[in-house]
Amino acid sequence: MSADGISGSLAMRRFALFIVFAILAAVLLPSRRVNAAIGGSIDSVESDRKALSATNPSVPQMVFDGYTVAEINSGASAIREYISPDGVVFGVAWNGPVHPDVTPLLGSYDDEYVNALRQTPRVHGKRHSRVKTASGLIVERWGHMRSVKGRAYVPELIPSGASVDNIK
Repeated sequence: MSADGISGSLAMRRFALFIVFAILAAVLLPSRRVNAAIGGSIDSVESDRKALSATNPSVPQMVFDGYTVAEINSGASAIREYISPDGVVFGVAWNGPVHPDVTPLLGSYDDEYVNALRQTPRVHGKRHSRVKTASGLIVERWGHMRSVKGRAYVPELIPSGASVDNIK
């Protein structure tokens, strides 16, 4: 057998071994999941800040009837998490040049959102999308290139005295 044949065979074995290890790692290693944001406690705001590689510490500020808003700057987007007087995150809004990764923001609702998004027909040329899941989560996205906005909320979690219009 020639030297080229041996080195080619060795390269194929290494590649096959690499694939086997990659699959094993994906199956056996636990996935890193951020604490829930929507429906989660105020403590989840800090974990969201870390997950989004935010550039500033989130600083809650009082707004309207006692609920607070924690703003997180991820560099690419400004993200606001709306927290009820009970300490539960009831909504999230964002704006910036790109949509953020909503995975850490949706927390336990993320898988359900991904499934609902897959089932929602895409309309080309439309700049507004709205996805509603079976459990009531609503995610809206709109805007145009380099100026996008969005919000996600669960109507049942919105405290009295606040409305969907406050989540912006």
